Amino acid sequence: MLAKQIAELALFTQQLARQHADMEKRIPELMAEGIVQAVGNPATWQAGREAMRRQAREAAGGWLLGGLRFAFDKIMWIGVALLAIYTVGGWPAIATALKLHVSNSS
Repeated sequence: MLAKQIAELALFTQQLARQHADMEKRIPELMAEGIVQAVGNPATWQAGREAMRRQAREAAGGWLLGGLRFAFDKIMWIGVALLAIYTVGGWPAIATALKLHVSNSS
C-alpha cells in the first residue's frame, strides 16, 4: 500500500514538473499576447494620457498648464479666423484685416 502511494506521489510530482516546464515555455508567449492586447486597447492609452496629464499638472502646477492651454486656444481661434478670411478674400483680405486690427489696437 505504501509503495503504491509513493509511486502515485512520484507520478504526480512528474506531472507537476511537466506542467511547470510547459508553463515556463508559455510565459513569454502569454506575456506577448497580453502586451498586444493592452497596446491595442484605447482605454490603456487614455489611462496613460490621463496619468501623464495628472503628473505634469502636479509637477508644473495647474497655472502653467492652464496658461499654455489658454495660449493654444487663442492661437487656434486666430488661425481659424485667418483661415476664414483667407477663404473669403485671399491674401488681400488677410492684409486688410491685419491692418484694421493694428489700427484698432493703437
